[in-house]
Amino acid sequence: MDYEDFVKLFLEESADISQTNVMGQNALMVATEYGHLEIVEFLLEETDISIEAKNVDGETALFYPIRTVN
Repeated sequence: MDYEDFVKLFLEESADISQTNVMGQNALMVATEYGHLEIVEFLLEETDISIEAKNVDGETALFYPIRTVN
């Protein structure tokens, strides 16, 4: 079982896709931060996760790839 399978399983069990961790990161932010492209694509195509959600530092999921490159 890989990470994408776990995400799908959690969603099948009615996990709250908008839930955040203590840093305010949602699943999309974490997947983006760790470079899990398949999960990012799945979340964007199959869920209503917000790409505009911000973490405690005011960063959206779009910020993580930029930070990783530098």
